[in-house]
Amino acid sequence: MQKTPLFSTGLVAIALHLAAQGCTVHEYAYEDALVPDAGPADIGSSPDVRMSADAPMHDAARLPDTSMGACAAIDLHSEIGARVAMGTTLGATDRHTPMCSSSASPDAWFTWTAPMAGNWTFDTEGSDFDTVIDILSGCTGSSLGCDDDGLAPQSRADVRLTLHQSVVIIVDGYGSQTGHYLLNIGMVPTEICNDSIDNDGDFFTDCEDPDCATDPLCDESMHCTDHIDNDVDFFTDCEDSDCSSQMVCLETGVNCADGLDNDMDGHIDCADSDCASITSCNEAMNCGDFVDNDRDDLVDCADSDCATNALCMPTETNCNNGLDDDRDGLVDCSDSNCAAHCTENTVALCMDTLDNDSDTFTDCADRQCSCSTACPPAVAPSTTCPDMSLAMAVGDGVYHGTLMGYACGARADASCGTTHGAGAEIELAWTAPANGTYVFDTEDSSHAGGVFDTVLTLRTGCAGGAAA
Repeated sequence: MQKTPLFSTGLVAIALHLAAQGCTVHEYAYEDALVPDAGPADIGSSPDVRMSADAPMHDAARLPDTSMGACAAIDLHSEIGARVAMGTTLGATDRHTPMCSSSASPDAWFTWTAPMAGNWTFDTEGSDFDTVIDILSGCTGSSLGCDDDGLAPQSRADVRLTLHQSVVIIVDGYGSQTGHYLLNIGMVPTEICNDSIDNDGDFFTDCEDPDCATDPLCDESMHCTDHIDNDVDFFTDCEDSDCSSQMVCLETGVNCADGLDNDMDGHIDCADSDCASITSCNEAMNCGDFVDNDRDDLVDCADSDCATNALCMPTETNCNNGLDDDRDGLVDCSDSNCAAHCTENTVALCMDTLDNDSDTFTDCADRQCSCSTACPPAVAPSTTCPDMSLAMAVGDGVYHGTLMGYACGARADASCGTTHGAGAEIELAWTAPANGTYVFDTEDSSHAGGVFDTVLTLRTGCAGGAAA
């Protein structure tokens, strides 16, 4: 290629003469153009623009672009690689003040169209002065990316673009600096959201990178049980509000019996008020299961929630169910509330093989059955008086014995006792060894079921009247 140097301050015509036979000659008009002798691949306007020798040539490769407004910008089409453009800002005009740095220096303008969607990087590495780069959405559009010292003292701006999206690239200088610049354009690697590598070099890895914001791998609401902070907000699984509507993070239904604090409020299962309506967590509906259903440290009838439950009424209403219905520590017939219901003194009760009065004795082994016709006496009824003589013995324990097996009757009318001769009895003879007042008692009498309730009668003789 031959190049003719032209110098003018007015409108001049620049002819590019292609020596190869059959090539078309293009003539472009530039105002105040300066085309210095800079080598075999130079084309440009003010400021001087050069394509790399490897870059493809286009019919209008270096015409000012008017598709984005009156920018007077050089169209780089969709070229990518190192040295997509190079030139100098010396003698250029200061038409732009970048948003990311203080600049009053001349600047170079370009338009560029993304050949594919992705993250694109624009840098001035290799320039010989402190640069600033700004990427605009249009001639007068907003800044999509601006950088001062990303590659200090050169600049680098990364911008995410859609397919065929056009931008304006402005190479500026810091402060009032000018010099020779290189413009490099490349595609930033896409961030892979689960490889623990900062693929696109933006200092953010995986889900920390905004590029992964819409990736399902980084959506906490889709991974509420993996024990991973997927969206990198320092909250994991159900601790993260993104999971608050997920069933696994609700303390209700079947989750009220899984032993987990599903909603992360510090309360597990029935101890959580969210489970109050669940049957298994309602103490009032489970007053006889010996379980603290509502986790308030009170079980069954000890819990006020059971106060009106039939199982927790203040009396032992069921005397043969094996339960301490009134929660007083006494079960069935052991409870005084069952006194009227618990007896072992009828023929039927003395033959039912049950310990009806809960004294550990059943049927004829129970003293209350000793006078029942269902239990014939082991000792035949005495026809003589007395059954035994104590002579003139005095002191404690003069007589030790049992009435079990003795016949029932009324040989001596125990008129002072409530049994009125209904129980088994024994007659003992005793003679006073001297004049005086004597005390007769049955203290310490007992039976296996407890204290033996006795009746003691003193007579002047076998057929005599009552002496006491």
